[in-house]
Amino acid sequence: MCVDLVICDKDDVNKLLRLQQAVHFVQSNLTYFNNIKPVILFLKKLLSNYGFLDTYVGGLNSYSIMIMLVCVASQMISVNTPPSSADYLKEFLNCYKNVDTFRNYIITKNGFVERKQNDDLSLFFV
Repeated sequence: MCVDLVICDKDDVNKLLRLQQAVHFVQSNLTYFNNIKPVILFLKKLLSNYGFLDTYVGGLNSYSIMIMLVCVASQMISVNTPPSSADYLKEFLNCYKNVDTFRNYIITKNGFVERKQNDDLSLFFV
C-alpha cells in the first residue's frame, strides 16, 4: 500500500488549504467519473513497475495521473451510458501517446488549455 504524507507546520495554513483542495478534487472526481479508479490504479502499477511513479527521478505522482485522466474523462461525458474503465484507459492512451498533446496544451485540473506561442514548453501543470 502506498501512502502520501504531507509534513508541514501547524501554522502553514496555505499548505493545508491546498491539501484540502486536492483531496476534494480527487474524491469528487472519483465519484463523478465512477469508472476511473481502476484506470488510475492500473496506471500507477504500470508506472511503478518501470520506475516512473517517483517524481524524484522525473516520473509522475498520483495526483498528476488523476489530473491527466480527469482531463480526458471530462471530454468523454456521455448522456446515455457512462464510459467503462476500458474506454477511459483507451482514450487516455490515445490522448497522451502523441507528443503534440504536450506541445499544444497545458494540462490543468480544469482541463486542457491551449498553449500560446510564447509559453514555456516545460510547463506541464498549472
